Amino acid sequence: GELAALPVGLHDEVRHSGSEHVVLVRETAGVRAVLSLDIVDLEVGERRAAAGVLVLALAAVLILALFAWLLAGRLLGPVRTLAREVDQLQPALLGQRVALASAASTEIAGITAALNGYLQRHDGFVERERAFVDSVSHELRTPIAVIAGATEVLSQRLAADAGARLPLQRIRQGAQGMEQLIGVLLVLAKDPGRLRDASERFDLEVL
Repeated sequence: GELAALPVGLHDEVRHSGSEHVVLVRETAGVRAVLSLDIVDLEVGERRAAAGVLVLALAAVLILALFAWLLAGRLLGPVRTLAREVDQLQPALLGQRVALASAASTEIAGITAALNGYLQRHDGFVERERAFVDSVSHELRTPIAVIAGATEVLSQRLAADAGARLPLQRIRQGAQGMEQLIGVLLVLAKDPGRLRDASERFDLEVL
């Protein structure tokens, strides 16, 4: 009855007897043949298979994400350790070196070696600079002492000369200022931390 009106051929999702069927209609020598197959169970199986594939795909994505996270942590861990080591370096201290992490890769080891080489060259530069300032400061002390001594002698000999008093006072003050500056340079050359510890804040406007 319901299938008699179907033309010859294959028909999918045909509603028959309250369910879906695949119907094949053939006609041979005037004889009509109809083959009907209930596909409800097949469609349920297909949906279950699709859901299973989706669950497996999600599980695979989660596993890959976890693996990538663990791999990134393993790869970036030495980089973070190196960054912390560099951040803890103190500019005023000599002899500092960056420690190489035990799980460091070849690339991290190369970066660490380059940093330590730079720190070593920096130490040498600072040492040479301090030696130069120390030497120059000592060399300057002698002529400043000569100038100060000559100023004192002239002050005694020209005590009665009012016109010479002001120039001699300026020379004396300049020599004292230079001597103080040389003292500061010597402190910077030998112990920069001492000058930093002895410094104090003050209100410039009040001063």
